[in-house]
Amino acid sequence: MDTSTLPKSRAEAKATGAKYYFTGEPCKHGHIAPRKTKGACIECLKVEWQQSLDKRAEYFRQYNQSEAGKEAKQ
Repeated sequence: MDTSTLPKSRAEAKATGAKYYFTGEPCKHGHIAPRKTKGACIECLKVEWQQSLDKRAEYFRQYNQSEAGKEAKQ
């Protein structure tokens, strides 16, 4: 994503209807990345999504080994 073309503030992004903006300042977790107009840093979202995927993968791994999971596959 080319940050040079993004609005420089959330207010500016909202006013223009942009989905993203870039301030060049770190978020509360230290990422210097574009942010969604609704407020979330893109890098923070990536971390949250990966954690969610890992958690669900572990759940399904355990479920598939359980009796209920084995019965559901038949």
